[in-house]
Amino acid sequence: MIEHSSINTHSITLWSVGDRFPFGRFAEIHSRHIKIINFLDRDSVISVTTDPSLSGACCVVLTNLEPERLKTIEHLPGKLILNGKEVVAYNEQQIYFSVLPAIECCPEDISQKIEHLKTIFRKTAPEKSLAFLFDKDQQPSAEMKLPDSDRTDSGEDNSFQLEFRKRMNRAYSYLLSGNYQKGVCSFRGCGYGLTPSGDDFLIGFLLGLSFQQHYNSGVRTDKYPALKTNLCRLAKGKNLLVNTLLLQAAEGNYNAAWKSFLTDLLISSHIPVELLSENSRELNRENPVSARGNLPSSYKRLMTVGETSGADMMTGFLSSYEMKPFN
Repeated sequence: MIEHSSINTHSITLWSVGDRFPFGRFAEIHSRHIKIINFLDRDSVISVTTDPSLSGACCVVLTNLEPERLKTIEHLPGKLILNGKEVVAYNEQQIYFSVLPAIECCPEDISQKIEHLKTIFRKTAPEKSLAFLFDKDQQPSAEMKLPDSDRTDSGEDNSFQLEFRKRMNRAYSYLLSGNYQKGVCSFRGCGYGLTPSGDDFLIGFLLGLSFQQHYNSGVRTDKYPALKTNLCRLAKGKNLLVNTLLLQAAEGNYNAAWKSFLTDLLISSHIPVELLSENSRELNRENPVSARGNLPSSYKRLMTVGETSGADMMTGFLSSYEMKPFN
């Protein structure tokens, strides 16, 4: 056995096991990062992380784990087996439930909160996020220009950013007009990173539809499953991590950050719209709870996910309220 594959389970604390984490043995690694290891599960990805804030439907959280030592994980009822021999037991209280709690609310109240949230979002979103899609003056035209904040010394970078914005605006127009195939296919895979901006938008869009399905009583919620299935099918590509997140969003499985935010949204009496500050975009990434302003800390945490991933998902989530598919 490889020397560094031994794991000291006495120092490990099992924080949670996702309610959709599959049973079986997993040994093929999709990707490794500082806090997270992604294993392949046929055509999807399951995760093991040391960070409780990353709890999710298909995720196991093991604090104090040295990720580089984990080679395999096996899931059996009530226990996990690490590297084929180290057993970590868990109980029902340690299962992370990825669905939202049952909270009675008025759909009209939620709609008002969403409108307030859009105002806040446009003032707090990172500069390079997809928040520009809410700028009614930004049309996918040949005359469109980059804002100064997005300009670089490289003409090539500026050209990419301009074409990127044009494509995103076209995709947004297609999607909201009901041309789902063109809209989704234009967003799919567009951008940089492990989860490109266009994919993050689509994940957020599906999260928004799932949220509406459960909290928009009287708006033909029976039609949402077929719509989400169709959008998810169109959005899937070759990125297995993105595909996994798309499916979870379509099925209404929320990670810890989104579940916390949406629960706060449901139970809050209102959302303040005060300006945060002149530097409202500069949220404190080390301790987002202490960031200036009177926004819920759960919202601030979402805004600090990745460079723009959280904000791009939020753009998609809010955009789902722009679409009226069943009216």
